[in-house]
Amino acid sequence: MKDYILSNTVGIDHTAGYAIATRERAFLDRVYVSKDYHFDNLANLNWDKVFKILPIYHNQRLDKKFMNILRATKQRQFIKSNV
Repeated sequence: MKDYILSNTVGIDHTAGYAIATRERAFLDRVYVSKDYHFDNLANLNWDKVFKILPIYHNQRLDKKFMNILRATKQRQFIKSNV
């Protein structure tokens, strides 16, 4: 992972003397480093927060992959709500 991503504190909570990634930051970090990673459940992600964190990566592949994941997740939610 590039230094400018690692040093960016967007999506990082600093508590009790240590830093921990939010769910949204951890999700994007995983998508960034893993080409074909599969997520079983993304229901707990705040998509607005994901959109705010996404620009720190400066990566078109990540942008595209994220939009595909978001689209597929929204489709699954729509199907579940109409069954």
